[in-house]
Amino acid sequence: MPCRPLSEISQKRHAALDEEISYLDRDITQLDKIQRLRNLARLQNRLERYATDEERGWYRRLQSCEGQPL
Repeated sequence: MPCRPLSEISQKRHAALDEEISYLDRDITQLDKIQRLRNLARLQNRLERYATDEERGWYRRLQSCEGQPL
């Protein structure tokens, strides 16, 4: 088996590590997204359970405003 230069081995190893880091970054991003969505769902549930009618009205107006095109 011929010997490969150390620099070639090192470059291939760095490329493999960079690819693995990219996959891990994507996984972390997806987990962050899930966590944010769970938090929003929790807040929505609390609004529905504990908010006054006036607060719910404010929230509906805010949603309506945010749904308008810029």
